[in-house]
Amino acid sequence: FASGIGCWYSLSRTDELLDFYKRRFVRIMPTYFCFVLFWIIFRMHTIPLAKVDIWGNILGIQALTTRGEYFNWYISLIILLYVMAPFFFALAKGIDGTARQTAVTLFFVVLSVAFWKTTVPVIVLTRFPIFYMGMLFGKFSMKGGEIGKKTGIIMGLALIAGALLLKLFFSRYMGHLWSRGLFWYPFILIT
Repeated sequence: FASGIGCWYSLSRTDELLDFYKRRFVRIMPTYFCFVLFWIIFRMHTIPLAKVDIWGNILGIQALTTRGEYFNWYISLIILLYVMAPFFFALAKGIDGTARQTAVTLFFVVLSVAFWKTTVPVIVLTRFPIFYMGMLFGKFSMKGGEIGKKTGIIMGLALIAGALLLKLFFSRYMGHLWSRGLFWYPFILIT
């Protein structure tokens, strides 16, 4: 969500995609490389890692292959979201109206359902709607918009519904949580 907001503001400042990607790289990668190198050294002492696993994790693509040992699916997600950010930006910029924006968000939810039983893709794809919602929030906040009473109530009810679903999933459907991404869908409502 926060990355969606940040990317909205960043893409609003420039039409130069190379500039956008350069800023993202400079902001994320130095910290990431420090962390991932430390983590790989730690993991090598606890689990044997093949060279392909090490390089795949350093480059942030190992989680997308679903082969070998991966432990940083998040950077794979960030890379995908940043590559797709101009598309999300254009989509959010070109769509007005709550019903249309909700329909696009639901499309991203339905897209993720097709990847149930494939752990990493569902982990990644269930975050697409949240990233898109961050873009919409960035757009809305740049306009200086205020949340009306009716919208505030709907948002509050969605938050409560998401929290209740999360509790239900944890208490009753623990076996299905991981394989179908049910850990992450409630966060769409909460967001």
